[in-house]
This record gives sequence, C-alpha cells and structure tokens, in this order.
Amino acid sequence: MRDDEDFAEYVTANGDRLLRVAYLITCDRMAAQDVVQSVLGRALLSWGRIARDNPDAYLRRAMLNERTSVWRRWGRREIATATLPTGPTTDAIGASDRRAELVSLLRQLPPRQRAAVVLRYLEDLPDDQIADILQCSAATVRSQVSRGLAKLRGLLDVVSDGGPPEYDGERIGRP
Repeated sequence: MRDDEDFAEYVTANGDRLLRVAYLITCDRMAAQDVVQSVLGRALLSWGRIARDNPDAYLRRAMLNERTSVWRRWGRREIATATLPTGPTTDAIGASDRRAELVSLLRQLPPRQRAAVVLRYLEDLPDDQIADILQCSAATVRSQVSRGLAKLRGLLDVVSDGGPPEYDGERIGRP
C-alpha cells in the first residue's frame, strides 16, 4: 500500500508540471490531459520500480511515447495555416496573452523540435538527458533546439512586425 501513497504524493507534487509539459508537447489541453492520465495510469501499476530510478525521466519519456502513439493511431496531423489564430485562448495553463501566443507559435514547430525546446527551456534539462528521452544523440538535440529557436524567432518577427516582443524586460529567444 506504500507504493500507492508514494504515487499519490508524487502526483500531487508534480501533476501540474507534468500537465504543462504535456500541453506544450501536444499544444492541446484535452490531449495533454489524456496523455498525462494515460501515462500516470500505467505508471501506477509499476510505481515501486519507477520510483526507485528516476520517475521524472520515465514519465517524460512515457508522455512523448504516448503522444507519438496517439498521433500515429488516429492519424492526427498538424495542419499548417497561413494565418495565426485571431486571439489567445483562455485556459488554466495559458492564462496570459504571452503564454497563449507562445503556445500558438510552438504549434508550428515539428514535434521533435517542439519536444526538444520544451524539455530544454521548460524542464531545464541538459542535452544528454534530453537525448535519452528523445532517443537520439546530444548533437541532434542541440540541432533540434537550434532549428526550433530559429523558427520561433522568425515567427516572432512576423507576428510583431517590429521584431520580437519584449517579455519581462528581456527579448524572447535573443541573446
């Protein structure tokens, strides 16, 4: 019964963070909830083993795998559009206009670039851990992050007409 209690404590402490990561990977609130619920449901069955190792790494990898499985199963494809949405969406995760704009821009990145950028800048993981999660080399991670940031910078230039917008006094994605 102790595993159930440990699992409940972990989910209480980390559930919001897991949901944020899933949301930024899927760019859809409902899909993020489904991914997290599915992954946590399976993790509960083996929580004793998972908790002994590195539960954060295990659950991140499981969320990426689940997102890929859902995408393949249902044939869901992202559809690129010539225009951005007319306004920000409101939800518990994307409460601010800036966050909604960033999520809108993240949707335009390919899934692996999006995952690399999210794991680097939201989860603050080093290249080697991201490489383990994405099952690629650290050089590929650096390449994916670099390409993702370059695309985000270009998208930000298009959106703002006058260069990237200011965020908390610092330019997003610029040194």
